[in-house]
Amino acid sequence: MASGHDHGATAPPDRRVAGITIMLLGMVVLTVMDALGKHLVQALPVMQMLALRSLMALVLLVPFLGLLGGRAALATRRPLFHLVRMGCNLAAFAIFFTVLRQMPLADTTAIFFVAPLMMTALSVPFLGEHVGARRWTAIAVGLVGVLLVTRPTGAGIGGLGALVLLGAFFYAVMQVLTRRYGPDESLTALVFYNLVGQAVAGLAFSLPGFVAVSGDTLIQLALMAVLTLAGHACLTQAFRLSPVSAVAPFEYTALPLAAIFGYAFFAEIPPAAVWLGSAVIAAAGIYTALREARLQRAPAPVPLA
Repeated sequence: MASGHDHGATAPPDRRVAGITIMLLGMVVLTVMDALGKHLVQALPVMQMLALRSLMALVLLVPFLGLLGGRAALATRRPLFHLVRMGCNLAAFAIFFTVLRQMPLADTTAIFFVAPLMMTALSVPFLGEHVGARRWTAIAVGLVGVLLVTRPTGAGIGGLGALVLLGAFFYAVMQVLTRRYGPDESLTALVFYNLVGQAVAGLAFSLPGFVAVSGDTLIQLALMAVLTLAGHACLTQAFRLSPVSAVAPFEYTALPLAAIFGYAFFAEIPPAAVWLGSAVIAAAGIYTALREARLQRAPAPVPLA
């Protein structure tokens, strides 16, 4: 998902190219992170995996807090906002990685990408924004894409698909809350408290059934933490360099990447319905992103896994 600010149509061409390049790099990094997570949850409870990943990310982040503003950057007047945001984030990614145990990477990623469309719909009650007929139509088209992926009337993925939609809903709520209250908070605070929340809650849930972790698994968890921070740093920088309208469409390169990595790492071959549904979801999402960028010229939401 997107992060940063829309600089309008005046960004120099070289900054646009740099932003798009960094966005593509971020998508590769984050899709590899998802694939690694799918591998790890075969051996570890999901909450334990999320907790250890977040702890390792905090270990990487803390030494740089001084450069990022120190204690002042962590100051907040909205502790309840951070608490609710952490809860939504934890629910979204606990569901995402739980489903990844059983569902192909491409299918799960495609359904989860309906979250930006949910954000547009939720912006009406949460933010009081006006959503016109064109964007409501795009939302409806995106849901048709979800039905194509899940194939509910055939040999589809049924309840698991519905579970992914629930995870996408929690993610969308988190992003809408961030759009409303995030501008008053530093990026450092948004990252730090999110990681702390995942680490603390994840440990609390996983301690009763804590699984011993091998050295190889610890290395993989550390790599996952690095990929998480690096991927979101790429997204943030991409949106700082270029307008939302220039770089947001390239987020959807995650869909074919998920199919490629699913095949390479797990021998998963998406059926034609998944390719078609992914294309429909991507088209609806890209149209919505471009439409919102033109209508609002507003800061895009800040994502953090």
